[in-house]
Amino acid sequence: MIRAKLARARDELHQFSANLKQGLSRLWLIGTLFKCTSDNFLNALYELVHGVVFATMPFWLGGIVLLVFAPPPSAEELKGANVLFVWIGMYWNNVVSTFAKGELLVFAISMLSPTLWLATYEPKGADKLPHRRPVSTLAVVIIIIGAVIFALLKKNDGINVAAVFWISVTLTVIAFVLRYLVFVYHGYRLPDISELQLRKPTDDWMKSVEIHRGATS
Repeated sequence: MIRAKLARARDELHQFSANLKQGLSRLWLIGTLFKCTSDNFLNALYELVHGVVFATMPFWLGGIVLLVFAPPPSAEELKGANVLFVWIGMYWNNVVSTFAKGELLVFAISMLSPTLWLATYEPKGADKLPHRRPVSTLAVVIIIIGAVIFALLKKNDGINVAAVFWISVTLTVIAFVLRYLVFVYHGYRLPDISELQLRKPTDDWMKSVEIHRGATS
């Protein structure tokens, strides 16, 4: 009796979980995330980190260069403070100074251009990218906003630079999220390739060699 109740409760919990997952998978923009595997998330994270390290080099490397030429902290700044934290703070301020005047707008646009291409690209044997329309629309909107604000920033001295800074940070964060989503969805839509499919070109080549040998012998 107890075993039967436990089995029924387990089945009900499993059905509830399945229904919840199906409902969440219909959400706008992020629904397919609930269908993806851990490999999809990890591979996308690797691609994102690998690309971001090189794409952000002007900022973090520029911060290092500025720190090297910056005057050392004074005794007043070091008084009662952790020396390491003081240097880290100086480095971070130098990094921020490299994109304090809207440079992140160009960075966000450069991040979204390949993202937009991957969203519209259809590899052979793969399905369309999930949520392609909202991803593409958001990418285009951010690219337009970033380009317009950056152009105004260069042409008008009356622009609120502080507001531009926070807008550029916000657009960059959204660009990161969109790029990660596209990487996850791209891995999800690719067809599974079995070992036999991977070996097929080699096997076909070996068969053609054997046929050729038989014809010439």
